[in-house]
Amino acid sequence: ELKINLDEIEKKLEKNFLDNRKFSINNNELKNTITRYVSHNKKLQENINQLKKKYSQSLTVSQINEITSKTKFYQEENVRLSSEIITLKENYEKIKRNFTDSENEKNNIFKQIHELNNSLIKNKSIPTYLDKDIIKNEYIESKISNDVEDKNLSKLKKTPQKDEELDDKINNIFK
Repeated sequence: ELKINLDEIEKKLEKNFLDNRKFSINNNELKNTITRYVSHNKKLQENINQLKKKYSQSLTVSQINEITSKTKFYQEENVRLSSEIITLKENYEKIKRNFTDSENEKNNIFKQIHELNNSLIKNKSIPTYLDKDIIKNEYIESKISNDVEDKNLSKLKKTPQKDEELDDKINNIFK
């Protein structure tokens, strides 16, 4: 059951990572687009100002209205794109939180399995067999966890061990 939960969490994690990547790429593209629109909008505004100075008396009302409408259009487009970026940023933050939560859950499950295994070994409820190298805990970034595991493994090497299957299954889950 833990393996199934772990597989599901890993699939969710992978999906979240891919979605996160897509949102990040899309976010960058939108930022670039907005930057271009802002730049273009500034240029248009400068052109309007220059034209007003140059042709202040020769511009007709319709020409001024046309230029003004173009400026308004680009300003509205900038606002729309900005709101899209904010929405994408919020989605990115949600995905990031989900990713972190999934990682934490995976680490908690890994800790629980090791604690259960160590408890069973300590109580000698199940004879276990682990005469290979010491396996460092790479998934949980914790020195304490590795120290406890080292102590338990050194105790195991002193006693006869018969059943290697449980440790193999646990290690296969987290490979």
